[in-house]
Amino acid sequence: MRLTAGNRIAGLAAAAMLSVAATASAETVMTVGDIEIDSVLFDLYLESRTQQPAAQATAEQRSAIGEELTDIYLLSQQPRTEELAADPQVQAQIELQRRALLAQITATDFLARNQATDEEILAEYAEQLELAPPSEQIKARHILVDTQAAAVDLIAELDDGADFAQLAMSNSTGPSGPGGGDL
Repeated sequence: MRLTAGNRIAGLAAAAMLSVAATASAETVMTVGDIEIDSVLFDLYLESRTQQPAAQATAEQRSAIGEELTDIYLLSQQPRTEELAADPQVQAQIELQRRALLAQITATDFLARNQATDEEILAEYAEQLELAPPSEQIKARHILVDTQAAAVDLIAELDDGADFAQLAMSNSTGPSGPGGGDL
């Protein structure tokens, strides 16, 4: 799992937000410079990058995540970082990411604590149908034939008043034929 520069920069932003997740009970799993990275932060970052539980990560994935976090922490400790962090645009990006993460966590927490029952979902569905009834529905039918000549003959029969469904059942080569051509 080799990471590109773009992945590493995106990871830098994510790691900055994840650094608040560390707790006193977590064990240190790696150190970058004089900063200890604990198992809570490491596992959370690993899960966000691999989309799987940390316990299922392979040794190769854990190693790659360790390298990525090392890069993130080393880059974030560069002398230029403080100057860049003072830029109003960067501060705005950090604030938006912080707010978006908090909003997502709050919404997830709310939904977990307030799960709708099947009855509530059905009642809401019925209410929404009443508020915005379905728009006009269109019924589509067709008759599939092998040649243009056969199609022209069928069109002539339809123009003379023949029943579409009957023509479809007796002439269509497609799977909708037995159903009168209904799609």
